[in-house]
Amino acid sequence: MTFIFLFAICISELHSQVPASVHHADSLMKAGLYEEACLEYLRIQYESSDLEQNNLLLYRQAEALKMMGKYKNAFETLQKADFSIMPDSLHFLFRQQLSLNAYLSGDFTEAISQITQCRFFLQDTAYYKSLLPVLILSLNELSKYQEAKAAALEYASWLELNDTNCQSFREKINELYTNKNLPSIKNPDRAETMSAILPGLGHIYAGYPEEGILSFTIIAGSLTAGIYGIFKKYYFTGYFIGLSMFQKFYFGGIRRAHQLAEKHNALKTEAFNLRIRQLLFQ
Repeated sequence: MTFIFLFAICISELHSQVPASVHHADSLMKAGLYEEACLEYLRIQYESSDLEQNNLLLYRQAEALKMMGKYKNAFETLQKADFSIMPDSLHFLFRQQLSLNAYLSGDFTEAISQITQCRFFLQDTAYYKSLLPVLILSLNELSKYQEAKAAALEYASWLELNDTNCQSFREKINELYTNKNLPSIKNPDRAETMSAILPGLGHIYAGYPEEGILSFTIIAGSLTAGIYGIFKKYYFTGYFIGLSMFQKFYFGGIRRAHQLAEKHNALKTEAFNLRIRQLLFQ
């Protein structure tokens, strides 16, 4: 595929520019000693005044950080590079890793921004189109399904498929993005409002009825205990135990409803994106 060819060229060019002083750090990477490798790349960069070499060292630092699951740190490291002196092939690798690390860190808007910049700064459209899978998944995470569908259809036309396979691919995309297959997204703010009006209702709306019933029972029970205690002139028990518990569980329940709606959305979106990934990378 064109993407594999492009990626192979970029990687080979990257390796061809590696100075001998970096080989030890590379050996640490191969041994799985990512933290040690990252520190070694940083040391070499600190001692170097070569801007092109420093770009390569930043790329390798980011690779080590990504392998450690520190995606945000990897993203911030890549941003320190001087893009003005890069050839397009290296520029593409940086934008690719920036978008990927932004996606993995949960910053989907930034992932889309990096892919857009790749399209703007690099004349060869093949670079941009090879990043379309990350763009599609990021748009899905933001519930921008029509834009994601358009990007998926664009990706289908770019793949080197024969007419029959291309048509089948496009039909599967159109089917996945029908209303019946799209994730049922809940509004977290609405869940909060519903639980503020009636405790537990937002939990039920978010898809967790058992937790909603439990929340309502606890809040209603603590309110009843508080009122009963005050009525019986057990002011300390009524206020500090009953009403304080009511206040704690009431406002906590509102926040919990928001969290459950977000959890519901994340699970539904992940399941949908799994189907998209299976299609894109089959």
